[in-house]
Amino acid sequence: MTQTFQAPSLKQLLCNDDASLGFWSCILSPEEKVYESSIGFLYETFDVDDRFEAFKEAMKLNLPVVLKSFKHALDNFAEIKLFTPSQRGVKILMDFVKCLFNPIHGVLIDTSRLTDESSKDTMAELWNSCWSYLDLLYRKIFSWVGQYEKLKAALNNPQQSEKINGDFREFTRDVLDLSCLFLNGYQLLIGAVIPDIVIDDEILELKRRLFKVVLATVKDVTLWLKLSDPALLQRCVQLTTNMLDICHELKMDVEKETLSVVVKLCAKMKKFNSKLSTEQVGELIVRARKFDDKLVDDILHEAEEYRKSKMQLLSSSASSRESSVEPIKITASIQHQRPHQQTLTSFLKKGPIESKPAAPKRLSALELANMKLQEKRKQQSMPAPAPARPSGFNKKKHTDSDSDSDSESDDGGLFTKEQVAEKMKKTKTAFRSLQHGRIHPKMC
Repeated sequence: MTQTFQAPSLKQLLCNDDASLGFWSCILSPEEKVYESSIGFLYETFDVDDRFEAFKEAMKLNLPVVLKSFKHALDNFAEIKLFTPSQRGVKILMDFVKCLFNPIHGVLIDTSRLTDESSKDTMAELWNSCWSYLDLLYRKIFSWVGQYEKLKAALNNPQQSEKINGDFREFTRDVLDLSCLFLNGYQLLIGAVIPDIVIDDEILELKRRLFKVVLATVKDVTLWLKLSDPALLQRCVQLTTNMLDICHELKMDVEKETLSVVVKLCAKMKKFNSKLSTEQVGELIVRARKFDDKLVDDILHEAEEYRKSKMQLLSSSASSRESSVEPIKITASIQHQRPHQQTLTSFLKKGPIESKPAAPKRLSALELANMKLQEKRKQQSMPAPAPARPSGFNKKKHTDSDSDSDSESDDGGLFTKEQVAEKMKKTKTAFRSLQHGRIHPKMC
């Protein structure tokens, strides 16, 4: 590029309306390669290596043409409504705004750069376009977060999920910082676009007209008061309070719906949970009261009544749970100690209650002697117990002597079959001996 065009030629090209529009459209292109080529072209034209310095040199070259071209390019870029291009777009817009509204080196400090009414109107239109784009970001970020949450679930990659979360945190911070930059440049803008000859009423009307687009953004900014990051939340609180302060200074009314959202977030009502600190709540409530004191009191009273009813409900439910849990605990402990029972009455009917044995009655000497005599008579009258039989079928054979002794000692006449057979055999032998005149030796 530099071999074909020299720096003076490139600067003349940027002063042309059509060429300038094409160039700034490339700067705000959603394609990263197109952006890199165009920003490189700007670096070579002004012999700088910083985007902020390149923008500043382009504005010094021809501010009205730059403002007009950038305004149209931004309107076209806002139609894309994609998160990734918006990340870079916000950073580009931050450098552009710094070049305009920087309190020390800002281009608009020199009011002579906007000499004609057309240039002043173009600056006012760019202001409206920038705030409309910011309002789009405040609203669109919720749908973008939902889309990327689905993407994180599909990827199931912790590192990628953390990168996405980091990108959204950085983007949120950039959007809030950009909004604060714009709002801080409001007074500088008024001084740059105010007509040369104007009365006080016209100045107030001009201020209100320029702030009207900012007021339309307040409603969507307040929804960001639900941020959980402390640093980002503080930025949002500061931005909201500054917006409300300018509205009150210009005597502009804020919608009741917007005030209601702010107060409900401060009261942390149902569906309006927030992590606002006590100091932040105080700052927001003070600003809200300046617009509608009665509305603030009504919402705070409603929040207090809701909190009281919720506490009563929780306490009553807790007491009912305790009363229902206590019998269960008592019954469970009884089950470990006593038999199972359904009611106390049925438990008492299951058996007599055990009592300690009574102490024995003391007896006299005569009663003791009589008792001993009765016990002795019982022992004498009772037969001796029979000896235990051997196991099995009693196949053991006994000797003669054993049989004789058994026969003498068995008072009860209890014999086994073998003993009876043996005795019958002895009887038959003795009977034969008598018949033949012989006596068995054992019979003498």
